[in-house]
Amino acid sequence: MEPNTTSSGKMNTNSSGKQNGNLTFPVIGIGASAGGLEAITEFFSSVPEKSGLSFIVHIHMAAGQPSIVDELLQRKTQIPVTIAKDGETLRHDHIYITPPGMEISLFKDTIQLFDINGGTPSLPIDFFFRSLAEDKKECCAGVILSGTGSDGTLGIKEIKLREGLTVVQSEETAKYNGMPGSAIKTGIIDLVLPPNEMPEKIVHYFRCRQDICSDQDKDKAISSPEHDSETVLSRKNDCETIQNHENDKEPLARDYEEYYKRDHHWLKKIYALLRSNVGHDFSSYKKSTILRRINRRMHLNQIESHDAYIQLMRENPEETDSLFRELLIGVTSFFRDKESFDILKNSVFNSMLEGMEEDSVFRIWIPGCSTGEEAYSIAMVLRECIDAIPKRINLQLFGTDIDQYAIEKAREGIYTVNIAADVSKDRLKRFFIREGEFFRIRKEIRDCVIFSIQDLLRDPPFSRLNLLCCRNLLIYLDGEAQKKLLPLFHYTLSPGGVLLLGSSETIGQHANFFEIVNPKWKIFRKKELPREIRPAVEFPTGNVGVLKGSGRERVLPMPAGRNLDIAHLTRRIILDEIAPTTILIDRDGRMLHVQGRTGKFLEQVSGRPSTNILEIPREGLGIELSSAIRQAVKSNQNITRKGIQVKTNGEFQIINLHVRPLSQPDELSGYLLVIFEEVPLIPIEEGIGHQEEEESSEKLDIKTEANYKKRILELEREIQRSREGHQTTLEELESSNEELKSINEEMQSANEELQSTNEELESSKEELQSLNEELQTVNSELQSKVDELSSAQDDMRNLLNSTEIATIFVDNGIRLKRYTQEAVKLVNFIPTDIGRPLKHVVNNLKYDRMIQDVKDVLDKLIPKEVEVKTINDQWFKMRIMPYRTTDNRIEGAVLTFFDINEQKRMLKEIQKKQHKQ
Repeated sequence: MEPNTTSSGKMNTNSSGKQNGNLTFPVIGIGASAGGLEAITEFFSSVPEKSGLSFIVHIHMAAGQPSIVDELLQRKTQIPVTIAKDGETLRHDHIYITPPGMEISLFKDTIQLFDINGGTPSLPIDFFFRSLAEDKKECCAGVILSGTGSDGTLGIKEIKLREGLTVVQSEETAKYNGMPGSAIKTGIIDLVLPPNEMPEKIVHYFRCRQDICSDQDKDKAISSPEHDSETVLSRKNDCETIQNHENDKEPLARDYEEYYKRDHHWLKKIYALLRSNVGHDFSSYKKSTILRRINRRMHLNQIESHDAYIQLMRENPEETDSLFRELLIGVTSFFRDKESFDILKNSVFNSMLEGMEEDSVFRIWIPGCSTGEEAYSIAMVLRECIDAIPKRINLQLFGTDIDQYAIEKAREGIYTVNIAADVSKDRLKRFFIREGEFFRIRKEIRDCVIFSIQDLLRDPPFSRLNLLCCRNLLIYLDGEAQKKLLPLFHYTLSPGGVLLLGSSETIGQHANFFEIVNPKWKIFRKKELPREIRPAVEFPTGNVGVLKGSGRERVLPMPAGRNLDIAHLTRRIILDEIAPTTILIDRDGRMLHVQGRTGKFLEQVSGRPSTNILEIPREGLGIELSSAIRQAVKSNQNITRKGIQVKTNGEFQIINLHVRPLSQPDELSGYLLVIFEEVPLIPIEEGIGHQEEEESSEKLDIKTEANYKKRILELEREIQRSREGHQTTLEELESSNEELKSINEEMQSANEELQSTNEELESSKEELQSLNEELQTVNSELQSKVDELSSAQDDMRNLLNSTEIATIFVDNGIRLKRYTQEAVKLVNFIPTDIGRPLKHVVNNLKYDRMIQDVKDVLDKLIPKEVEVKTINDQWFKMRIMPYRTTDNRIEGAVLTFFDINEQKRMLKEIQKKQHKQ
């Protein structure tokens, strides 16, 4: 982005030290230790005189130690260099040096000096960087130069979390690479450079960020309740145009909200590249966050066009990985927001544990666990709570994240000594083991936490949870993703389970699914809800496509074209006017396509319209239709029912019913055609009629007249019988219909029970999916441990063999555990001797107290050294020491044999010379 610059290309600032746009100037914090003075000098030799930045330098120096750092720097730069004074207000284009023996902090652009607290480990750079991050947010940078130890590592994480710039000296140029190396291992550093190359990158970065920072200041003003409308409007009008992208040929919107609501087509390309290269879809993340961090990477690479940045990602996969980590910002710490952990311990965990049964499991899931600090923090608090009650409760924590690098760091469980600023002395002593400049999580905590790679939006969740801790993750997701996750969280929790969100997060429209435990720290407890109002949970399932449609609405497409098709139109007329009414149905009776008029045969009843042909037949058709469909499905043959009387508007229509299973074309295979064929009524002649009795009747044949009368009587009796039979049939049909209705109601009841059972099965399936995910997670964890153990075993074997020292390991029963190849020269070992008592193996020593010496060492735990001689007159110094495990248990002894033949020879020569003298 083009900054507001003067003709000289420098940032434009006013007399008050504020940049145009109501933006305070960026502050650059620099931390260094041993060997850092040389690096600091190189750094400021390359800083332009009018950079528009303010610099604060902190070097580890003891109290009372004379400092001439300001004088040395002043010789290398034209920028004013002064010793920082308490309460002094910062100015741009100035360099401030922390006095020896003091800690420096920043509060609203004023310097605060403190005496170093001798009661706690002194980590002044961490202390300074944390205050810098809190005070300046994204308008600051943390620079770590040469030094020993790891001071500054935790502080620079805080700067990264606030979207500040993180810069570290390259290890090969550092005189002492302890501090730079520790910071680089966090994986969150933006720039790793020699000191003389840093200023150019930093100045360019903040010149590009100037307008973005202005917009972020405006956004804070808009969202802050303490600003009235006039102030907000004033702040909003002060903001500059974000950027005019030369390649896009279209300026970005002046208004902040409009800018982030725009549909950025190039953004979808970046989503696609991220999904292809790192396997994760970021389209559900908040667009404002995505855009801000993409622009940040563009500034670091000095790229002003989004098209150019996309090209960089395609040509350089490492930039895609860097953007991936930029979007994650996996920054965390032990006991972040300590008060929230106190609330959990005193108001939540104790009551939950009291209600649990003996030997039950307390299950916790921490999605977005990053490098594991929060997971271990919760484990420590729970362990303290469990130890305070008489019951035995097991812990099972699942820490998940999409960042493989972070998961690997979490599995190691090793952290720098800087964590002493966040972890109390008691907890450090109880839950950690000190290993040089690092703390390692003890086995009792490490074994109860399982770490795994998991995408919260894509992979199955864990279930039956007592606690779900999802802090500061939802704030990065858009509204749709949050609406999807909160019902999922409700499902994963056991009855009475607790949900912990970040202080800036909320459950929104799902408030009726949880009850509030603590509103400040966003602690919620799951409510038990009736099945019918439980939130819908979306699980990753496949959908099977089905043919849909009903009635006259389109289901099966008919061929059509733009040009007039006489043949096609003729077929349509024939189908509409001449062909019988035909309906395409599936095997369950659902209507998929209708051809012709159905009013004479089907009738919609009051209520919800139905598309099932079996639910809407007219009187007289239902039984025959249902029977014919069932028989056709069962036999897969054409079924015909003739002479069916269907009641239509008070009259009867005789029809023939045809049901035909389809096998061609393939697209319609398995469906049925139902055809209604109308049968025309044949009028019944009334016979001859009454004969007029005329005088001429005498001429008629008496016999013929008698036959006519007899025939008429027979027809009348036949009609009467038909009417009676028809009435009986109707009554039977009505009775059958009532029975069918009763059966249908029973079937509906059974169907509801089956649906309930199906829901339970679905729930069981989801739980099985979750259990499967847990098993995969545990398997991944175990495989990781096996790989680590195999690697460690290989390292140990090579180390022991490279020393060329004969070494023998035995257990508490003095049985052989392992040995080096050099030991075979002294004791006749073969591979099958592993596990055998050492005294059963023949040795080549002229010394018979070796076994007794091992026993003495195991009994008294005091190492022992003895000079021994072999049958070949070779001398060795035998040293026997107890074998101690990581948790200080004795599990055997170690015997080492050092070759001292040369010493013996030299001693013998000296004795000979002394004897001659």
